[in-house]
Amino acid sequence: MCGIIGVAGKIFLKEEQVFKILAKLDTIRGEHSTGVCSITKDIGNWDTLKDIGTPYELFNSAEFTSLMRRSHSALFCHNRAATKGAVNVNNAHPFNHGDYVGCHNGTLANTYNLKDHKKFEVDSENIYYNMAEEGHIETIKKLNGAFALCWYNAGLHTINLVRNNERPMYFCYSKDNKTIFWASESWMLRVATSRVGVEIGEVQFLESGKLMTINVPVVAGGLISEIKHTQEGVEFYKAPEFREG
Repeated sequence: MCGIIGVAGKIFLKEEQVFKILAKLDTIRGEHSTGVCSITKDIGNWDTLKDIGTPYELFNSAEFTSLMRRSHSALFCHNRAATKGAVNVNNAHPFNHGDYVGCHNGTLANTYNLKDHKKFEVDSENIYYNMAEEGHIETIKKLNGAFALCWYNAGLHTINLVRNNERPMYFCYSKDNKTIFWASESWMLRVATSRVGVEIGEVQFLESGKLMTINVPVVAGGLISEIKHTQEGVEFYKAPEFREG
């Protein structure tokens, strides 16, 4: 079991505080390593920072302090509970291949369907490598096992969330609809936002089989528009049929 949390849209001091609290709460889902992805307001740049251990260690580092001096349009974090692969920085999420940088909560039953699967120690990295090679729609069709995914597509400037019924994902909007938050457990969203006084709407459960796409807003003239998402159905893995005779 791992955990994923994030925020996109208007990210000022309070929203950054929500992000940090969410990441710390998410430690209950994984203590082996922590990784953060930051997308800047001009959405031309993104960066990742990851290390062994919990957010408490990572957030106290000089590297994290430097990262958080940036102005963000989106941030997401992964807390790993290792199932496949050693516990080290290389195997910490998020993973980057091509235009895709993302993380994975879950464990695949096998990766035989994914491109060059023998090259990867961690099934999660193989997912994003396959996305870079074949796109996310084709990759999702090949995922045999449990998954909730969160990734940034640098080519399309979008945050994307998708899950099957073996792993959870929740989301909510701020009352002004300028910020969206997501987390692996619903209570985390309520606790983190109430702690710093951010008012939110209804906490919603992301429907299994729906790809949620969030267009990361461009900040123009200091104005931040409302953030919106779309959802579309995606096809999941179907085991081949075997017939006797």
